[in-house]
Amino acid sequence: ELSGEKLAEFEKELTSQDLLAADYYYIPVHEWQWMNVIVPLFAEYIANNLIVPLGEGEDQYLPQQSIRTFVNTTNRDKYHVKLPMSILNTLVYRGLPSERTVIAPQVTKHIKGIRDRDAFLKDTCKVG
Repeated sequence: ELSGEKLAEFEKELTSQDLLAADYYYIPVHEWQWMNVIVPLFAEYIANNLIVPLGEGEDQYLPQQSIRTFVNTTNRDKYHVKLPMSILNTLVYRGLPSERTVIAPQVTKHIKGIRDRDAFLKDTCKVG
């Protein structure tokens, strides 16, 4: 979802810190998530450049009802972005228990199969 120019900018930032872009994955993170979850829980990773903040992308996004799904409002031809999130709700963190995430690959394969057989979902909605 990042333009070639933005990727080059991120790679330049990594290079300026004597880091290799090939050693990293780009992961979108909501600003609240960064400040309230990532920094407190992964400060050592950030300090050791295992996680490297690179700044913002060029597009604007609008959150959907699911909270972690964002629609690109700058370029509607791009895919929706689903962010990793840990949500504190009434003093309990919402998330997926490990026993449910074990079957995630099979569920993903099943859902992608539905999408692949449905031209409206695949071509019109561009469900990725």
